Amino acid sequence: RPGSHGPGDSDSDSDEAGRTAPWLALPREQRQLAGDLRAMYEDPPCVLLDPSDGRVVTKGWKAVEYGPDYWPFDPEAMARGRAQDKAEQEALARSKEEEERRRQEAELRKRLQ
Repeated sequence: RPGSHGPGDSDSDSDEAGRTAPWLALPREQRQLAGDLRAMYEDPPCVLLDPSDGRVVTKGWKAVEYGPDYWPFDPEAMARGRAQDKAEQEALARSKEEEERRRQEAELRKRLQ
């Protein structure tokens, strides 16, 4: 069944991924098996196979984090995923900096009143 039941997925995240992702994952009903695998492995392995050519993606969790838009997780798609991650991290950092600047300005205005 398609899905992305990886570490840290919330139910709603993995339910949505399960409807749209082109890869197979454990069905929700097999949570016990997923728990057993997590107990056996600190971070259960996730290996992806490209059905068109049998190429193996060994960094499966990272690939799955990028989402189905990056399928079949070839080197170019992974590079796009890394670039998207970097852009999102930079945007988050700018947002935090802006929030801190606004907080400091508000504090300064308060002191000047």
